[in-house]
Amino acid sequence: MTATAVLDRELSRFFEVGQELFIETGESALMPTCVVDEHWHGLIENNELEALVSSHLGDTVAVEHIENGGVDPLNWVDRYEAKFGPLDPAWFTGEAGLDRASYDAYTSKGIEGLPEMSWDCTPAFVEK
Repeated sequence: MTATAVLDRELSRFFEVGQELFIETGESALMPTCVVDEHWHGLIENNELEALVSSHLGDTVAVEHIENGGVDPLNWVDRYEAKFGPLDPAWFTGEAGLDRASYDAYTSKGIEGLPEMSWDCTPAFVEK
C-alpha cells in the first residue's frame, strides 16, 4: 500500500469515528499533530478533501476543518480500535519521523499506554 493510500485510509477512519463521536456525545475528535493531519491539510489546499469524504462518508456530509489546539488524551482511539484494530504508526509520525517512545508505549500497553498528544484541529461534520 502506498503512503498516500495509508494516509487516505487513516484520515477516512478518523472522520468515520469522529462523526460517530460527535453524533453520540457532541464532542469533536482531536486530530493529533502528525502526518495524517498534514495529509488532511494537503487535501484541503488541493481541493481534494470532498472526494475523499464522499467516498467514505457519502455525499450528504461535508467535513470542515476547525483550528483549535491543546495537549490531551485522544478522545476517539477507543472507537477506532473497536472498529479497525490498533492505530497505524502514521498516528505517531511527524516531521522528525516516528516517535518511537510513544509508539512503543502504545503497542506494549494499548490505549492505556497512549500518551497525551499535541493536537491542532478538529473536524466539523456538516450536512450538505
